[in-house]
Amino acid sequence: MNPNPLSEPVGYLMAQAEPALRGDTLSTVAPMLRAAGFVVVVHEGSHEVVGLVTQTEFLRALVEGVSLEDPVESIASPAVRIAPYVSGAEALRQFADQGIAQLVVADDDGRYVGVITPADLVPKPPERMAPKLIGGMATPFGVYLTDGISSGGASKLALIATGATLASVLLVCSILGDQAAQLAMHQGAKEGAVNAISNLVSVALFAISFQLMPLSGTHAAEHMVVHAVERGQPLTVESVRRMPRVHPRCGTNLAVAVSIFFAIAFSLEPVSWIATQLSGHIEKANDADIMIAILFTLFTWRPLGAMAQQFVTTKRPTSRQIQNGIKAADELISRSRVARRIHVSPIARLWNSGMIHVLIGSTAAGFVFYLLATWLHLPFIDVS
Repeated sequence: MNPNPLSEPVGYLMAQAEPALRGDTLSTVAPMLRAAGFVVVVHEGSHEVVGLVTQTEFLRALVEGVSLEDPVESIASPAVRIAPYVSGAEALRQFADQGIAQLVVADDDGRYVGVITPADLVPKPPERMAPKLIGGMATPFGVYLTDGISSGGASKLALIATGATLASVLLVCSILGDQAAQLAMHQGAKEGAVNAISNLVSVALFAISFQLMPLSGTHAAEHMVVHAVERGQPLTVESVRRMPRVHPRCGTNLAVAVSIFFAIAFSLEPVSWIATQLSGHIEKANDADIMIAILFTLFTWRPLGAMAQQFVTTKRPTSRQIQNGIKAADELISRSRVARRIHVSPIARLWNSGMIHVLIGSTAAGFVFYLLATWLHLPFIDVS
């Protein structure tokens, strides 16, 4: 049974009609009037509501001989606004009290969001109005999703736990890699080989550890749910399970790009030798190393990032993990419908992305490891 529209928020019921800019001419907005019967006029850039033009205002302008090249702002009447989080019952009351057929939905900053009419208060099949762009993270406590303004799923504390978990695993793998390098050095390995062994063992152990953790299944569920939302697919376990585990906006791609660049530019001796031969001068070799690293990274980071996602940072999720991802998506979509603002500052978007929380968690884990190394006088960590 469909929910009663009168109890639903206006942001769920409204239509997202294309607005006109206040400087648009009457001839420009005529097709929009023909299609919808009304046009909302907004400021350029900010999209703050200027007013509303209906067929009545347009007819009056034609009778009075107003030029079709005049700006539409000149004939707009004040718009009656309503917030997206107000109920359909309140919208119905305003329709009756004001004797109007359109209410302009605007956020608390007065920026245009959509339009609601009396016909929108009639029960209809539910539609999912998804955010345009979704990001997310896998946490030890489930999937976190955000559109930069609203969020759903795991809490911010769970994001901190993600940073702490990944940093701890990486530190342990690095320590074991250093131990393997020390063993190779005692066996007479050269310095270049020792460094390579340390890096390879650390990366291999981290990849194996990530695959064994439930986090990789949660990561896959996050990607698959985001694919389903962005493609307009039903949010059911069966539908989500058909989605790919690899996502082009995954942070794994960036991590792979950074790793490729530094490995080539500063770690691989053959590249340094090639760079020296190409430059003809040892002092120019570093610059050539960096150029080779940049070119190689640009051509390989996406396919290698996709491979890393497929075989390292994700694995086939369980039904429970998919259900958790669906729950996060449902929460995000519901909250985005009734968001009090449709624009936030870049700092707020960065905060909502979860990157700061992951950084806090990883920094805290590193600090704890440092204290343990100092307290236990561990020989494999230089605390001097």
